[in-house]
Amino acid sequence: MSSWKAIHSKDRLTHSLIRRNGKLEKASWDEAMDLVLQKSKEFFSRLTAHSIAFYTTRQLFLEEYYALALIGTYLPLLNGIQHLMFKNNWIDRAYVDKHVVGLQALEKTVSEYTPEKEEEITGVAATKLQQAAQIIRTTPTLLSTSLQGVYQSNQATASASTAQNNREVGCDGEIPGFRNHQNPAHFDELAELWNLDKIRIPHCNELTHIENMLKYIQNGTIHMVWVSGTNPLVSLPNLPVIRNIFTQPELFVICQDIYWTQTVAVADVVLPDAQSGENTGCFTNADWTVHISQEAVDPQGEAKADLDILLDFARRMAFTDEDGQGLLHWKSPEEVFNAWKLVSAGRPCDYSGISYDKLTGGSGIQWPCNGQHPQGKERLFADGVFFTNIDYCESFGHDLEKGAPFSTQYYRQLNLAGQAIHKPATTCRVTRCPMPNTRFDSQPVATCTTFTPGRRRGG
Repeated sequence: MSSWKAIHSKDRLTHSLIRRNGKLEKASWDEAMDLVLQKSKEFFSRLTAHSIAFYTTRQLFLEEYYALALIGTYLPLLNGIQHLMFKNNWIDRAYVDKHVVGLQALEKTVSEYTPEKEEEITGVAATKLQQAAQIIRTTPTLLSTSLQGVYQSNQATASASTAQNNREVGCDGEIPGFRNHQNPAHFDELAELWNLDKIRIPHCNELTHIENMLKYIQNGTIHMVWVSGTNPLVSLPNLPVIRNIFTQPELFVICQDIYWTQTVAVADVVLPDAQSGENTGCFTNADWTVHISQEAVDPQGEAKADLDILLDFARRMAFTDEDGQGLLHWKSPEEVFNAWKLVSAGRPCDYSGISYDKLTGGSGIQWPCNGQHPQGKERLFADGVFFTNIDYCESFGHDLEKGAPFSTQYYRQLNLAGQAIHKPATTCRVTRCPMPNTRFDSQPVATCTTFTPGRRRGG
């Protein structure tokens, strides 16, 4: 109900900005993009495409409650629940034996997480844990969700996967269409769909997450970073270090946003972004329901939609396919959506049966939506078949304690034919740092209320 206030806020970014002589100054759109083009081509030719990074955000908007526990102790809490499920034989073993692998390893791992031990580690009373397990056992239906409280905690990867052990399965999505970066056939599919030589599609390693990206900036591998839709100088941990990284003199920063933020304040080029209500596009919620959001008003000033900015950049960079045609040649969001339908066809997130016309005026359509499920599929794994076939799956998984990816050979030994995988993990004790933390005694204190337009680069 207050979107109109956000759109017309006096704090909106409505014009491009370029840093000149240490200060951000107003510039035309073409001036800003020309500078972006110049720097991009410079880094491409001198240091290859690996010297350029894009850092964006993808926030979900569904959150439920979670059990009150000490910060960072979700894993032992969840293991404690599973301990009770095994101990009391509250498991449909006939179903699990048919549809799941790894049950014995999981049972062995959680056997030591008694309610008493769980209470000692987490502070959650043993009686509360038993009540939670009883609820899971007796409820005819169960919805479980996990968001930032789990993802941004100690042993977050293990905690998220352990939460999934208490439900059906989760998907992580790496390469377009839930494809697997370790599966050469999946890259053959993309190369054919995009009309590219496969060698032009980065496929040697997993996608670079932000922690590695920061290391690459620090060691000089990444020289240009394009930030859109997020504010790392506020959202990332250890802000003094983050600010030092983003204000390195040799780093070229582009920031694409709708408001003036702490990250905008240190950027070399600022591109004004359109926001919800000013652009058209689709989004998918937590139960894989696809919705469409239509443009209602024109963007403020010179602001442009994220898609339009990306297409403008691609056009200026002259990205082409194997036939010399424009790689990102689309003119509208609907054209991009139709291209995505082809990429998703036959994959878990199949959009091939969805169209803008079907989405308009309705309440959303759940994927997969195709010839078999023309109106979408409400219950994804009702048949007990999961996306784990070695030739179809999106990932071979990771060691939850060490983080190392599992190999094709390891995954093949599981001999999966549509079964889910239980993932056991043990608790890693964390020693609390004494206060004050001397590591930061000489560092300036970052605040959320002051915006400084200058960068710390000699001016």
